[in-house]
Amino acid sequence: MALPLRAGDISFDPRITQTDFHTFSLLVAQGIYADPVQPARASGIAGFDLGVAATVVQVDRNATYWLRSVSSDFSTSGYVGVPRIVVSKGFSAGTLSLSYARLSNTGISTVGGALDLPIINGGLARPTLAIRAAYSSLNGVSVYRLRTYGGELFLSKGFGLVVPYIAAGPTRIDARGTIVKTLTNPEI
Repeated sequence: MALPLRAGDISFDPRITQTDFHTFSLLVAQGIYADPVQPARASGIAGFDLGVAATVVQVDRNATYWLRSVSSDFSTSGYVGVPRIVVSKGFSAGTLSLSYARLSNTGISTVGGALDLPIINGGLARPTLAIRAAYSSLNGVSVYRLRTYGGELFLSKGFGLVVPYIAAGPTRIDARGTIVKTLTNPEI
């Protein structure tokens, strides 16, 4: 099992490099990104889903990007998990999804959302092709701000009760960190 992030556990060492910060931010962005948890489809005005999802990210606990970005190691066996609740509501042309995670024993939360719009509605013989726009943010950490933005093209095809899907597209992150001046590093 991977443990969730704690707000007091993220603080940046003055020796952190841009490369370390970039690597750390990519991993956290991967953990909070509003990944699709349902196939491409317009579920219609009556469509409503409520579910639980989780993203688990592997970290190298001995790497400088990790050691210089966290004040205590909050991973379990080199993994960090982000569980979330996902609510999806269909409308005539697509599906709107919202996700929320409040990480236990912390002030950290993540909020995300996605809008799925089918380009080609599937049927018995053809798959559904949709475009997707996604957004998520990390909240509750005063020294770190992170936002993710994504656009995806995804494809799904139902086979009875099973509906596999695949998605691909670019993701952009906006990450900003602050090194706090303390008595142990007053020269900052």
